[in-house]
Amino acid sequence: MNMSNSLIIIGGICALVAAVAIPYGFHLKSNEPKTSIENIHGDVVVSQNQSGGITAHTVTINDKTKKRSINKSIDVIVNELKKYPIAAYRLHYSSSDPEATDLANDIDEILKKANWQRIDPIQRIAGPSLPKGVTIFMLKKAEPMVTLNNQLWIALNNKGVEGQILQDIDNIFKIHGWPPVELPNGRDGVVIFIGPNQEN
Repeated sequence: MNMSNSLIIIGGICALVAAVAIPYGFHLKSNEPKTSIENIHGDVVVSQNQSGGITAHTVTINDKTKKRSINKSIDVIVNELKKYPIAAYRLHYSSSDPEATDLANDIDEILKKANWQRIDPIQRIAGPSLPKGVTIFMLKKAEPMVTLNNQLWIALNNKGVEGQILQDIDNIFKIHGWPPVELPNGRDGVVIFIGPNQEN
């Protein structure tokens, strides 16, 4: 038996299978009961022509990431800061951490509402170089920087906030490999670094 005869036999078998199977499949489908949305009662979810994904009445996704939130304290912190002259600030956060990003945006909102002067846009720092928690570097221990430090500490349940006095502003940033920081001459200010949540 040569190759062409083999192909003809295989083709014939395939045609026979198709001739029997296709009508049989249509016959099975035609006997399936049709569902009408009008006949459905109760608490249900209907998905039509869905491919992939989740269809359910309730979906619970367990995200074990602990989130720091200061939303309930925003107005309190703003009011406390407004008791003092305004200051300047630089804000840096870890770009790979959505939780740190949310906290950075909340702190930025607080300081803008308190009329503080932001130096440059919020800076994102790639990689794990930032220490965990919130670190507030100040040029000197004075108001309103101390109040900012204390209020964030209280808002974050008395943990995860560290205030540091900058003895040598250039050197400390070189040691950590952070971007250089400049604050305006003649104005008090802080540089805030928001690293990962220490509880995660």
